[in-house]
Amino acid sequence: PVKPSAVWLLMKQVFGGVFNSLLWFCVTVEVALASFMGADESDLVTPAILATVITMAGALQWWTEQQAESMMCSLQQMQSAESVAVCRQGAVDGIPSEQLLPGDVVLLEAGQRVPADIRVLSTTDTA
Repeated sequence: PVKPSAVWLLMKQVFGGVFNSLLWFCVTVEVALASFMGADESDLVTPAILATVITMAGALQWWTEQQAESMMCSLQQMQSAESVAVCRQGAVDGIPSEQLLPGDVVLLEAGQRVPADIRVLSTTDTA
């Protein structure tokens, strides 16, 4: 799937959603009323502050989501993608870690990543 750009996600975060849309509607109505009633600049302070708060809240939420996505990508890169030695039905074969099944006996060596949630049956060096 195509990943949307960061700018598009930010705009969606700031202007999208039911609550944000309602707040932007309130800002628009306040500005429209201030302009039709012939109000001075002091009447535009509230919509300006509200628009700033909406924008900052959306930007903070977008930044938090970007950080979480970055952390998820880092965790995915840490996953083992190499093939591992597996004993199935008495034969030792090298298979990708994605094809591990419950009941497989995984043979690990020093420095090798643990490819899945496994139960240690025996070790030769516990130091």
